[in-house]
Amino acid sequence: MEEVISTTRLDLPRRFSLWHNQELVTFKMASRDDAGDIVAALKESKEHLSSHFDWVSLPQTYAAQHARLKTLEQAQFLNEAYNFHLYRSSKLMGSFSIHCRQTGEGPDWEMGYWIHPECLRQGFGTLALCSGLWLQREFLTGNVYLQVHIHNQRGLQFLAKNNLRAESMTTRTNLLGVQEDMMIFRPWNIKKPNFESSAVDYMIERWTLKLIEVEW
Repeated sequence: MEEVISTTRLDLPRRFSLWHNQELVTFKMASRDDAGDIVAALKESKEHLSSHFDWVSLPQTYAAQHARLKTLEQAQFLNEAYNFHLYRSSKLMGSFSIHCRQTGEGPDWEMGYWIHPECLRQGFGTLALCSGLWLQREFLTGNVYLQVHIHNQRGLQFLAKNNLRAESMTTRTNLLGVQEDMMIFRPWNIKKPNFESSAVDYMIERWTLKLIEVEW
């Protein structure tokens, strides 16, 4: 079992809202109360998500999600992992997560997200990505940096389209017990032409213009 490093206990926002495409979008820190919402969203998204994530084939029952979210609440308290659910018009439409991983240099933060098919090609994926990057930049201080793992065909196409090169490769056993190769790159190393900081900082600055409310 992979050991997880706990850094100093952090106080992250439990909820934050943004104005996106002329509607209110809220990210809420995951809790066991969301079990019914997450089961409904994953049921509607199964066909779309099954080609991207192995965990979609696992049982997505209320009991299974309630148990998973209960465990996640403890991980969030220990500063080992964070998960935020995306709500659009009071309906759960996606999620992003940040997990602490051990390396020889200290804790890394690995991030991933998924979006309901009704929200595709409307900027919600970018919204979820920037939300996670914003939390990492603003609140996960110290010897911490983010790694994004690309492990599916569409991810490889994204890298090629944007001329991004992986910094390293790793092999990890997924939730189904199958080994898969994963490409790793650090977003803050991606540069944007004519911008003095990284492309990620540029994305976050544009994202913050949509931020209207933060709750602790």
